[in-house]
Amino acid sequence: MNVLPSLGMHQARTVRPPIPVSPLPSTMLDLEQQFAQILFHSSTDDALQAIAAAVGTACQVDFCLIAPLGLQRLAACWALKPEAHPNVAALLTHPVLTALGHETEVLALADLQEDLSLRSLLAIQVQAQGRAAGIVLMGRSTPGAWYNELQCWHSFSPIVSLAIVQAQLQQQIQQQTCYQTWTQQLSEAVRATGKIEDIFALTVEATTSALPVDRSLVLLLKYSQPLKKQCLDGLPKATVTLAYSNLAQPASSFQLADCALSQRAFLTQPDPVLISGKEEDGATAASVLQLSEFPALLLMPLTHQETVLGFLALQNQQPTLWQPEAVAWVKLIATQLSTAIIQTRTFQQIHALVDDRTAQLQRSLEVQARLYEKTRQQVEQLRQMNQLKDEFLSTMSHELRTPLTSMTLAIRMLRQPELTFERQQRYLDILEQQCTQETNLINDLLALQKLDSAPTTLQIRKIDLNSLICDRAESFETTWANKNLTLAIDLPPTALPLYTNLDSLHRILLELLTNAGKYAVANSTVHLQVHHQVVDSANHIVLRLSNLGAAILPEELPYIFDKFRRGRGMTEQAIPGTGLGLALVKSLVFYLKGAIEATSEPKTNGLWETCFCLTLPETITPAAED
Repeated sequence: MNVLPSLGMHQARTVRPPIPVSPLPSTMLDLEQQFAQILFHSSTDDALQAIAAAVGTACQVDFCLIAPLGLQRLAACWALKPEAHPNVAALLTHPVLTALGHETEVLALADLQEDLSLRSLLAIQVQAQGRAAGIVLMGRSTPGAWYNELQCWHSFSPIVSLAIVQAQLQQQIQQQTCYQTWTQQLSEAVRATGKIEDIFALTVEATTSALPVDRSLVLLLKYSQPLKKQCLDGLPKATVTLAYSNLAQPASSFQLADCALSQRAFLTQPDPVLISGKEEDGATAASVLQLSEFPALLLMPLTHQETVLGFLALQNQQPTLWQPEAVAWVKLIATQLSTAIIQTRTFQQIHALVDDRTAQLQRSLEVQARLYEKTRQQVEQLRQMNQLKDEFLSTMSHELRTPLTSMTLAIRMLRQPELTFERQQRYLDILEQQCTQETNLINDLLALQKLDSAPTTLQIRKIDLNSLICDRAESFETTWANKNLTLAIDLPPTALPLYTNLDSLHRILLELLTNAGKYAVANSTVHLQVHHQVVDSANHIVLRLSNLGAAILPEELPYIFDKFRRGRGMTEQAIPGTGLGLALVKSLVFYLKGAIEATSEPKTNGLWETCFCLTLPETITPAAED
């Protein structure tokens, strides 16, 4: 068994012995008693150091090293002259010592003839229960044989063997306690379902503290295709990404196919890849592993149900013989880390699924809300239409029945015998008047239907607006005589030419003046103002018609131009009307490319001023007919 590579990991420490070493005893029994006192009264570290000093003093050598196998941190080194301390790492890796453990258990070199600060060297493999337990190296700065030292060694070798075994047992207990502590902490962190980054950090801290190692990395695999579609050689297309490291370094990634060590670990899972760092491995490695600086490597696959999730990489700068106990513990840590990764990914998938379902539910609720709002609007429209229908039927019933009743009574009166000529003429006038009212109502309905369905092409002509208004004013002064209404007209001094449709404008003026006379209070004045105005760099004619009378409530103003909509109380006040006049005005104004709006504001004596403001373009088309 070659024990030397394991001792080359760390240079043995050189300290002064904590217990003073007595001069060379007169008998070997005294030496054994001294060793026993050292073991009984000293800690493990101090005992090895004191025994190394006692052995070196008893054998009268210049240098003595005692190193338990696998416990390089406990290696004790004593030198007669500290300033002449040899290079322990170079000494232990010297080629002449390779035979120790393979060919012989004792190697005595009388003259090294090399510059190692030692000329003669004695290497002894310490046995315990038939197995190699450690190594003892003694050296002198001068050449010489080792007969006396070998005889002396046989006397205290059991004590040295006992000290090494005691150190190994104590160290193993401490190591196992350390392993259990870190394993428990990691288990609690995984059960707590903490952040995966915190679990990575705890894993790296545990491995670097318990083993110890210089560098610890967590590498994760991301597959570019399902594992069922792997290549024929068993290697899928995957990217390896550095997830966490105890040493600061930039984020990096590489392809699994570009790193032979990662491929080996992938194919040999769940077993790790072990590289001691002394032999030439020859395998290519990704730059993130930095094998030139950290040649000793333990690459442990992170697996779940034979699926490789990533790797846990542990590295040392010095050559390392990875002990089976350490490898077994790293496997346990890797299992917990794999569980944490799967648990985190499962939670992420569940959260993503919940978020997706929540988003779908939110979208469904939004669609339902829009459908509900649309349905509510349709219901409201149906309610309004039903209300309009009721109002239409009520208005039409009144407007149709009243003339028909008058016409029926007139016809009955005409059938009476011996009716005078004057009464006949009177009843005929009633028939003609009521028939005309019915005809006008039907014509208004037909005109609205025509404008709403398919407006005809405008017939444009030049109109003298001043003359048209004056003509209309004369006829209305006669009509309003029974209410003693006056029409006050405010026209510009010069003529206002207007290029528009004469019939439509005539009907608009007729309906507005009729409406003003109908709702104006008796003995009042209706005002009509006309002026020129420029709106958006275009010439317009503005007509403002106002009268004093009952108020139009604010909630009724938005609907004043709707069909069959009349103000409250109009029917009760027996004010005739069908609710079609203003609707016809609005359609005609839109037909002439104009706009109209209504306002109602309070004035004195409880009266309100109702105003209609009509705006018409001075010309509808550039080429107007003269």
